[in-house]
Amino acid sequence: MRKFRVNVKPTLIMGAALGTLLFSASSGGSVLAADLPEGFKAGELAPAPPADMIEAGKRVYFTKCVWCHGVDGAGDGPGADRLWPRPRNFNQGTFKIRHTASGELPLFNVNERAPDSGKNDLFDTVTHGLPGSAMPPWEGILSEEQRAQVLSFVTTQLVKDRKFTDKQESQTVL
Repeated sequence: MRKFRVNVKPTLIMGAALGTLLFSASSGGSVLAADLPEGFKAGELAPAPPADMIEAGKRVYFTKCVWCHGVDGAGDGPGADRLWPRPRNFNQGTFKIRHTASGELPLFNVNERAPDSGKNDLFDTVTHGLPGSAMPPWEGILSEEQRAQVLSFVTTQLVKDRKFTDKQESQTVL
């Protein structure tokens, strides 16, 4: 009796490709309210910060942040090799602390600065720091305005792989 052997790899690849094609065609590329995970709601992208705020944020960044995050925001500043965990690489546009779904950009709105409101993830991170890392709390060192300015610079100039103003980005908020 001969054994019949099926090459599983091409079958799995074709099945995965077909499933991805059908899923993307059915969703139309946008997140519908029915598609949201339980407890999440659809969010809106915040408006872009004004140019003067971005320029002021650049001055703050190159005074306070460049030492860890580096000139281009790649997490490769002069002090980065001595820190664990390493500083965030802003270029990739991935952030850990957020109220949005996995893989989505965190919330940032230059006009919303209420502390711990759950509406401005990046502002809260800069304000309170990240316990267990070298990221200090900047409240008391930088003014509220300076924290908003530096985040305006980071989100518009240093995040290179994604854009906070891209309408293709979705925000699913917890």
